Amino acid sequence: MLEDKLSKSISLVDGIKFITQAYSNGNPKKYVLKNKKGLKKILDSKYFKNSFKLDGADTTNKMLNTFLDAQKLQTRITVQVADVGIDTMDAILKRVSERIDLILNEEYLLAKKIISEKDSDKKEAMLTELYSKYSWVRNGIESAYIAEDPSLAEAFMDNDELFTKLYTKANFSETLNSIMAKHSKLDYLITGSAINYTKGTTYLVNNLFISLALAITVIAILMSFLFHSWKMVIVSLIPNLLPLVTTSAIMGLVGIPIKPSTILVFSIAFGISVDDTIHFLAKYRQELSLKNWNIKEAVSVAINETGVSMIYTSIILFFGFGVFAASNFGGTQALGVLVAVTLFVAMLANLVLLPSLLLSLEKRVTTKSFKDPLLEILDEEEDIDLDKLVIRKKTDKNSTL
Repeated sequence: MLEDKLSKSISLVDGIKFITQAYSNGNPKKYVLKNKKGLKKILDSKYFKNSFKLDGADTTNKMLNTFLDAQKLQTRITVQVADVGIDTMDAILKRVSERIDLILNEEYLLAKKIISEKDSDKKEAMLTELYSKYSWVRNGIESAYIAEDPSLAEAFMDNDELFTKLYTKANFSETLNSIMAKHSKLDYLITGSAINYTKGTTYLVNNLFISLALAITVIAILMSFLFHSWKMVIVSLIPNLLPLVTTSAIMGLVGIPIKPSTILVFSIAFGISVDDTIHFLAKYRQELSLKNWNIKEAVSVAINETGVSMIYTSIILFFGFGVFAASNFGGTQALGVLVAVTLFVAMLANLVLLPSLLLSLEKRVTTKSFKDPLLEILDEEEDIDLDKLVIRKKTDKNSTL
């Protein structure tokens, strides 16, 4: 229920009721809204004469300025909301907006329903309700059609039911929309710290998915250049996505909410863990050509060469981010713990899962296209035999030096 999530509202009307009750020595039965004459009597009394004024532009009146702006054209209604999740908050905002529209701009909502309604009986009933509650709509409709056909003036006077049949005319929707557009609509703005937090977090969550998708796309492009194989692209992404899924599961299990501090975990961890994957696969690609395309030996050498550095860097980063667990600020604490856990899982995935995938899939992922990669990896340890190096200089068509 919406009422369970929101507190009682506080507005100018409530303030006037409090004043009436206070004037009556706190009698609960006097917590009512006085008419203009009764209210003027109370405000002109010695108790409120210099502290609360409804007339004039008294910008020094702090009590009045709490509810009204300086020009007294805008009012404020304050409501407190329970500490709920982002999804619940979005649902509450939607229902609150619908209820405010129903109170402030009922005629516009009713007009929209009339235009979209297909059932003729319901349409006629809603038109009758619209005309009875808002005479300016009826007068506008009458003036518009009389301007087109003056003979309708007498018909409107003699046949009151004719108004409910106007929807059959071809231009009725356009006429009704034009009349509603000429009438000023009451605007409102829902704001507050809870709203700003919800919108900010929603924006960050959306950008999280965009940044992750962009990062995955960039990594996939790099892997495709390196190995010239879409199968290797999938294999390289699995060890990097697994830690993110694990962290999300831990957050859901422990009850850590999505907020600006915890959202950063995914981007930071993915960017760091993918470095180890690229390092390992680059060495693996290099060893394939040196070991005559022996996959088992290439994986063994690659893990021996890169495994130690991957473990060292992961341990350093694990304890580096783990230091934040000692923070007194919950957001920093959650960030440090989650990044440390994600990097640890990423290290295990790159050391265990990635080599296992390469060994188990073997020829399915390691194709001959590796022999002609788009990016050539140079082996810095290869020696150049200077004795066999021959430099030729072309002097003419018949002789070379």
